[in-house]
Amino acid sequence: MARPESMRKHITSWCRRAGLGLMVVAAGCSASELPTAPPLTFLSVTANSTGGDLDLDGYEVAVDGVDRALLWRTSPVSIRVDPGAHSVTLTGVAANCTVGGATPRSVAIAEGTTTDVAFDVSCVATGLTVTTSTGGSDTPDSIQVLVGGETPYRVAKSGRLDIGRLSPGSYAIALLVPENCTVSGGASAAIVVSGAVAAVPTFEIACTPAVRSPRVAYVSEDVVAGSAQQSIESIRLDGSARMRVARGDTPAWSPDGTKLAFSTSECETDGAWDYGADCSGRIMLLDPETGNQSFPSAAASGFRPAFAPAGDAIAFEVRAYWGGPAAIDIMRTADSSVVQLSVSRLGVTSLEQPTWSPDGLRLAVTCTWLSNVDLCLVNRDGTGLVHLTNDALQDRDPAWSPDGRTIAFTRRGADASNPTASDVALFDLVTGAVTQLTKGSDPAWSPDGSKLAFAGSDGIFIMNADGTSPTRLTSGSHSAPAWRP
Repeated sequence: MARPESMRKHITSWCRRAGLGLMVVAAGCSASELPTAPPLTFLSVTANSTGGDLDLDGYEVAVDGVDRALLWRTSPVSIRVDPGAHSVTLTGVAANCTVGGATPRSVAIAEGTTTDVAFDVSCVATGLTVTTSTGGSDTPDSIQVLVGGETPYRVAKSGRLDIGRLSPGSYAIALLVPENCTVSGGASAAIVVSGAVAAVPTFEIACTPAVRSPRVAYVSEDVVAGSAQQSIESIRLDGSARMRVARGDTPAWSPDGTKLAFSTSECETDGAWDYGADCSGRIMLLDPETGNQSFPSAAASGFRPAFAPAGDAIAFEVRAYWGGPAAIDIMRTADSSVVQLSVSRLGVTSLEQPTWSPDGLRLAVTCTWLSNVDLCLVNRDGTGLVHLTNDALQDRDPAWSPDGRTIAFTRRGADASNPTASDVALFDLVTGAVTQLTKGSDPAWSPDGSKLAFAGSDGIFIMNADGTSPTRLTSGSHSAPAWRP
């Protein structure tokens, strides 16, 4: 059926007003009545980079003074432009690189074509080469290098460090070495970088046996960016020479006092429901005087390490998830092999916080059974589990005295008016008597057994083994003291 002429003109007018790129609608727009789209016009820009210390983050391509695209060194970039004359500039070029030829480039682009613009970028390696040679005893595995007072690098104790991509200028180089090491001619140098790699004279480092003074290591908790962060620190017995050791928790000294074992393990939580959140991290070993670190490869996700008196093993606590039951693993230091204590005592659901007897044959642990949290003893092979305490109070953090007769521990719940308050107490292994000494937690014996370090509400304290003469050692949110043998 033929449409009236007036209706055909109306539909054609509507189609024209609808704009370019619309499909021909069933109402009646013919293909011959739609405008033809103009052909597309492009710039294809490439950069050929040569030399040393090439630009890492690419370049910006500016067309007519406006940044239009990011250009990587290895591939071209296409930019849609209008036909006509344009200026093309490469920006964001590193200080050690130069662009060859005219810049900006003037190009005339015909409609519907692609015009290639290639820039040649030549870079010169700029930087420093630092070499070290270290000899003597108690040498560090690596040495920290500061460039310009703030940029930290590490170089092997006898090795070479190449530092590139430095802008021309003067740089102060400084080595940070342990107290028992000295650098011949000084630990610093001033070097001028001027368009090439400058070689710093070799630093000759000599080390003598480290002085391992009596110290107490402990955990310091600080709030960083709104979250708690735990670090291990140590301090001399007179309160001097406080030093940060490493990020971590629950330090324990080796019997010879040359290493600290500590935990970097954490259990992630997910807010209201914590169970099932995985634990990660490991047991680390560190020499606080040299800074040398190592880790037993088998000791993954471990907590609260404790060295055996002979140094042949480390006992530590393991758990699969936050809030879950714990077990005790024993790792041989010779080969990092691990054996888990298999305890078959009915009702015992968790073993935590191991500490060794002086003869290395048994462990005192915190054991959870039924509804109680008590002190228990267990043989090194997992047999012979016995309860030392059995009451409604929570008994934790056992520490075996050097003479083997007493276990110091934390007792919580004795103060009915303050359920979170805790006391440092002693358990006599001969009589079974419990003696409460003072408010606090986390007791640790001195090597001769005459004193105890413990955590108060606002720092680490030292007192006589009978609880008299407490003196402050540190101030702050500190816990888990460990007395160097």
